[in-house]
Amino acid sequence: MIAFEATQEFTEGLALALGLGAVQRGGNIRLRHLSPPEAAHLAHQGYGRLKAEDLAWAECLAVGIEAGEQNADLEELLRVVRAFADRDALAAKRVILFGAQPSAVEYVREAFRGLGMLTIEEDLAGLELSPERMMLAGNRMAEMR
Repeated sequence: MIAFEATQEFTEGLALALGLGAVQRGGNIRLRHLSPPEAAHLAHQGYGRLKAEDLAWAECLAVGIEAGEQNADLEELLRVVRAFADRDALAAKRVILFGAQPSAVEYVREAFRGLGMLTIEEDLAGLELSPERMMLAGNRMAEMR
């Protein structure tokens, strides 16, 4: 499961590269966009929004974060995750976070850890992100299954 917030094609491209890397290693993916604004400049528009059914389906969750800490998209993501009824299943999911805003990534990481979720320390927060790096992360994500 790859959920991302993005207003530009760059972050969308990173999410797609992550998904491609997962598929290369035999993973199945779902892409979900977190509350796309009207002015979002994305190559594709039909990702859908993250729902509890997506979390139930996913073995791993990747979250791409573009904005700062107190953002409606991030709060909606956390609302969906907090509302997930099966806490044991939620705690079994591996999470990888990526984004250019370290404070926002840390905010989400701490919220997920508070719910018992295991965030992968080898996440992509604060790194120079590239499609190649994201494809490798997708490979690792699929191998965690």
